[in-house]
Amino acid sequence: MNKLPMLAAMALLLSGCGGHDGGDRGPVVSERRDVGSFDSISLEGAAKLEIKIGEPLSVQVSGNEKTVGRTETNVSGGTLHIKNKARDWTIRNNTRLTVQITLPKLESLEVEGGNDVSVAGLHGGDTAIKAAGATNITADGQLDELTVRLAGAGHADLSKLAVADAKVTVDGVGSVIVNPQESLDATMNGVGAIFYTGSPRKVNTRMNGLGTIARQDSNDGSSSEPKVEPEQPPADPDSLELEREDPKQEPVNHKEGRIIVI
Repeated sequence: MNKLPMLAAMALLLSGCGGHDGGDRGPVVSERRDVGSFDSISLEGAAKLEIKIGEPLSVQVSGNEKTVGRTETNVSGGTLHIKNKARDWTIRNNTRLTVQITLPKLESLEVEGGNDVSVAGLHGGDTAIKAAGATNITADGQLDELTVRLAGAGHADLSKLAVADAKVTVDGVGSVIVNPQESLDATMNGVGAIFYTGSPRKVNTRMNGLGTIARQDSNDGSSSEPKVEPEQPPADPDSLELEREDPKQEPVNHKEGRIIVI
């Protein structure tokens, strides 16, 4: 069978894709948005969101021309709101949309939809993350306090983000991995999972459903239930006295109220 016609057809098809994304949706473009200062981010819709802690502050939106043109980036009350003007985003269309943000500090992040989110370079302070839908989140760095609330079927791998104290709530079938050093407060509402690495000194758990809360070994990925050391019962004074008795001593008469077993 002659494969040349097939290869030629494939080459023609690929050549028509260069510089365009989605045919009539227009060429790939990138826009730098001028917005006011902000320390929180809210994203509605499906997109790839790349966040970097640093300076100078910048917001860049990339994708096919039509989708970029419909993407709003407005700051209100210290929060950057990212959404589609027409509210017609779909997973298929918005895999072509990428939003890259650089900012000095991230206090809160709220995302909704089928998003792929990465946060790099967090350092110090507190950060709150709230996600709903089929969201995938990764983050690295160091924080004093981290609060996470995940609803839906999303996943947040925060194992590379060292935090002193972590508070995590999962509603639904999603999963979260955190790396607390001092304390963990974990609440599971549903059949999802909360895993933690490291050895926090204090672990509080609440389980409402058939989910999992467990410690995960950072090397092999294995998990185990949180360990609670059993409280040791107080020593029996009588048993201690028995141990001190001379084993050669004769038994005491029952009328005296004590028996020494030889």
